[in-house]
Amino acid sequence: MSQISDMHPLGSRIGCNSPGFGDHIPLLVQLASGVSLPRAAAALALGRVPDLTPNRQAAAVQFRYADTPGRISRQLLKAEPVQWLERVVWTRPIGATVEAPALSIDDRLAHWVVTGPTAEVCDEHLAVMDALVTAEMTPLTSPRPAPAHHTACVR
Repeated sequence: MSQISDMHPLGSRIGCNSPGFGDHIPLLVQLASGVSLPRAAAALALGRVPDLTPNRQAAAVQFRYADTPGRISRQLLKAEPVQWLERVVWTRPIGATVEAPALSIDDRLAHWVVTGPTAEVCDEHLAVMDALVTAEMTPLTSPRPAPAHHTACVR
């Protein structure tokens, strides 16, 4: 959610770095439609009409999690650069301990973002990348440390 403050000596301030703009949603929207959510929110906050003209395609993100708990011993990326692969990110370093099934976002090994002309083509691209992004795990021989934090939704 954007915040506006008219109390600043230089005029209005707009903050677009809030939970509404976190994670991958703004990136996927911009890749798929060409619309920048933070820019659109800023335009609305200033009483302007944002440009929401779609001009792109489809986009998708997929996360890699470990099949078994352990310590990451190797990360393998067999992909060549292709136009539809926007990014591949290793989110945990070699040597990190992760749970399986995942207990929190800290247990994500990697993620990748793809684009395509349709959602069906994006699904095909995700499947290709799923086979090309792998991590090898070493089983833990001692008790696992507690995760750094948990993510929970409560009412």
